[in-house]
Order: sequence, then structure tokens, then C-alpha cells
Amino acid sequence: MEKRVAALIVTYNRLNLLKETIEALKNQSRKPETIIVVNNGSTDGTGEWLALQDGLTVFNQQNLGGAGGFNRGIKEAYDADYDWIWVMDDDGYPAVTCLENLLNAAEKRMEVDVWGCIVLDRDDPSNLAFECGQITSGSGKIDWSVEYIDNWAPFFNGVMFSRDIIKKTGYPNPALFIWGDEVDYFERTRHQGIIATTTKAVFYHPKDRLYSTMHRNQYVYDGPANWKAYCFFRNRAYLGRKHYNRTETGSLLNQFYYNYSKLSFREFLKTVPLLLRAHWDGFNYNLKKKLPY
Repeated sequence: MEKRVAALIVTYNRLNLLKETIEALKNQSRKPETIIVVNNGSTDGTGEWLALQDGLTVFNQQNLGGAGGFNRGIKEAYDADYDWIWVMDDDGYPAVTCLENLLNAAEKRMEVDVWGCIVLDRDDPSNLAFECGQITSGSGKIDWSVEYIDNWAPFFNGVMFSRDIIKKTGYPNPALFIWGDEVDYFERTRHQGIIATTTKAVFYHPKDRLYSTMHRNQYVYDGPANWKAYCFFRNRAYLGRKHYNRTETGSLLNQFYYNYSKLSFREFLKTVPLLLRAHWDGFNYNLKKKLPY
């Protein structure tokens, strides 16, 4: 009996990109049984456009971040009894044979609970959007002769979850809001089942730019000191303690060094309380702060 697949997109204020993703899903060589869209309170006309579309299952909600969107969407698909739930952001899209090749891999290796894609940079498809040392040489060239990568998948970027693994793992943690929710779900999932990626399934996404700035041989956050920065540092401390037995204090100190070297002294001082509060909250598993999004 053919497996039933729900494709899930979480979107927020990126209508043009959302249209591209939906079009790519509708043009799959093996089409999903349904396309679910969770609209996180978009204000750019997304809700109005979705209301005019046929063939979509749409859930509108307040902005609960990517984490809250994936929590809602996976839960809705699971409750609707789909066998596989294929998950993505609105700024990525699958190659035309992506779902077909994911399902082929799942048929060949039935022990695998989660299947991931190779994610290429949508602006330069000769490069990976997310680093994967198992299939790249020192020069970054992709080794396409590798068919399967075990215990690795770029979560929420074209990843397909079995119904059984969701039953065991539960849903993404909505309290994380943005940044790190996919890491948390990966770590929780890998203790419950088997994760693999097939290089036959290709997905396109902007290159990961959050981890693009280095200072003293470590990645640092290179953005404004606002509520998004709070989420970043809170979630990093939370994940470090919960999954890796790390305090992340060294990374925090390196961030202070970076900010001090980049900002005026007055601006640097403004960042200190936010970073300390975020780190303290995350280390103490306090994810309750109301965010001003």
C-alpha cells in the first residue's frame, strides 16, 4: 500500500518565496497527498492569498516562530494519520524528484525513521547550504558518489519524518521560537530512532548565514542586540546544557570579545545585560520570557 505523505510549510511574511515552494511541491514527480501551510501571522498579504488557493490545508495562527509553526503543523499532520510528514521552511524548495527519491530510499532502507535531503545553496547550487563533512572534500567539492549519510540530516529543510518516530519523540518545542529548535528536535529524535540522508534527494535553500562570521576561530553572532539575539544566546545555552553537557561560557566570552572589537564602548555596554540575561535564562532552562515580536 502506497504511503501517504503530507508536505508541511511554515511561513511568515515571505509570500513570493512561499509561492515558489508551493509550486515546487505541486510539480513533484511523486506528489504529496496534501500540502499543509502554517501561516505564522503574516502581515504581507500571505493570509489573503492563501484563502484564494485550492488544494491547500491552511492553518492561520499568531506568530509563534518557526518552532511554534512546526509544532502546530507536525501535530496536525500526525493527527490526520499521514505516514510521512515532509517538512520545510518557506525559503526553500525541493527539486522535482525530491519526494520520489526520499520515498525510494525509505523503501530500500525500511529501518530508517527520518530521511533528509542534500541541501544546496539556492543562489549557487554548486555549494552546500549546510555543511556536511561526510560528502565534501577540503576544497568544499561535493562527492556525489556517496549515496547515504547516516545520523545526519538538516532538520526542517526538506526532512521527512515517519509517523512512528513522531509518536516516540513528540513535537518540536515551541518555546524555543527561532534558532535552535531544529537542533533540539534532531537530538531528541536521534535517541528514538534512525536518521539518514540520501544524496539522491535534492533541496534548495539559502546558504546558512547565521554561522558565517568567525572571531578567534569560533563562530559569533553578527546581528543587532535585539530580541532575536536574546533567542540566539538563550537557546544556545539551553541546548549546550541539555544535549552536550556544555555551559557555553567560552562562546559567550568570545562574543563579548567580538562585540568589544566591533562596537563603540557605549554600544558594547548596551549589549552586555541582554547577552548575560539570555545566557542565564537558557542555562537554567527558562524559556518563558515573552518576546516582543
